[in-house]
Amino acid sequence: MEINSETVVIETIFNFIKKFKNLELDIKPQSLILDELGLDSLDIVEIGIILKRDLKLEISDEVFMHETFKTVQDVINFIEKVTSNA
Repeated sequence: MEINSETVVIETIFNFIKKFKNLELDIKPQSLILDELGLDSLDIVEIGIILKRDLKLEISDEVFMHETFKTVQDVINFIEKVTSNA
């Protein structure tokens, strides 16, 4: 089964921001995680945990701590890389 990483990542980040930040934002792949979305590195780790669960990824939580994600597209590319190596 092929996963549409872009859709899953955008929906996960959107739902996270809506639930934990109480904001409704228009999230696009080029959206800047820190500047536009107001997320910090701990938020990214939490999003990573949610993505791991939802996509059934076999990677450690630490991976999300050591990656540098500037845009939503960076997260999408990372998930696509991880799922293509699985």
